[in-house]
Amino acid sequence: MVYAILPLAMALCSRSTTAVARRVGRVQAIFLNRVCGVTLMITIAVLADYWLVEGAQGLPVPKYKVVVVAGIYVLRTALMNSVQPLISSVMMDFTPRSSRARWQSLQSIVRFGWCGSAAIGGVLADSFGYSSTFLITAAIQLAGTCFMLLLIPLVPVKEASRAADDAATLQPLEAQSAAAAPLGRLRSPPPAT
Repeated sequence: MVYAILPLAMALCSRSTTAVARRVGRVQAIFLNRVCGVTLMITIAVLADYWLVEGAQGLPVPKYKVVVVAGIYVLRTALMNSVQPLISSVMMDFTPRSSRARWQSLQSIVRFGWCGSAAIGGVLADSFGYSSTFLITAAIQLAGTCFMLLLIPLVPVKEASRAADDAATLQPLEAQSAAAAPLGRLRSPPPAT
């Protein structure tokens, strides 16, 4: 059931994240989503220790507790994954066309690395319990999120200002090419008959 709801939740979060990014900026929206996601991961860790203790002891866990934790998991996963389009757009804006494929490939390899982290998470869960794996994951995600702060001065908050800057840059170039066009026509050879 959780995995049936998750794609819908991700689509809704992605749409709302895009709307937030238009108001506050792409990097700021990514940062906000990631901080909320890390906070929810810590919440899951705390609830795993205090709410779901009955299940670890072989006792039945009240259904409402499972529903709440599952809901938090869905929201956290949707928030964390809904920023991928924004991350890709920032990366494409600051990567030269000639090396975009290389960076996309690297991003795919990084995503593939999460497969290995599942095995490490299993070992940690067996050794220290589930809540510790959630806390370690939250710490790693928070560290990665803090690196996003370095992009704030580089990525414009309003896309309209970036479009205006691009237009201002292109106008002199267009004027130069328009001025050079008549000269180019004079120098070109006549059409073959």
